Amino acid sequence: MKDVGTIITTLGPGSFTGIRISLAAMHGLSLASSATLKTCTSLIAVAYRHFLNNPGASSCEVWLHAGKGEAYTQFF
Repeated sequence: MKDVGTIITTLGPGSFTGIRISLAAMHGLSLASSATLKTCTSLIAVAYRHFLNNPGASSCEVWLHAGKGEAYTQFF
């Protein structure tokens, strides 16, 4: 952990309890290691990967399964 400079975790969307546990764990690791903690949404992470793999793309729409027939979506 001493070589880790930045820890990145998601802010959601997702289950409330899962996100709370993730944020608490990453916060603890960042404090213990003096690493910088950065966050982003899951939708931004998927869009970022899309734009890395498709440098000419000017936009994309991300859909994530939310359960119970619903979805999270965002246009970038």
